[in-house]
Amino acid sequence: MISTARMVCLLACFASSGCGAKLQRIGASSGDYGDYRAFRVAPALSARMKAAFLYLQCHSEGAFREEVADWFKTAQARDVEIARHNSNSWRGTGILPES
Repeated sequence: MISTARMVCLLACFASSGCGAKLQRIGASSGDYGDYRAFRVAPALSARMKAAFLYLQCHSEGAFREEVADWFKTAQARDVEIARHNSNSWRGTGILPES
């Protein structure tokens, strides 16, 4: 049997190693993960922008919120516009800096 002190030490090591964040993501709801996955696999910039915007709107406290929000910062897109396309969908446009 593992002592309480040893268990606390193991949990502290686990959390500090970065695995704690992965464990939090495992506990994400299916809707949270589904919307995050739509963001990750979006085939084009406009689709990724739309998915990121919708994720942040629908999952303001989501397990992947920080990663999705950071994408907007690192993408350095300018002239970003996200608007309703019709009553059922959104459209996103923007310009990325030249590489």
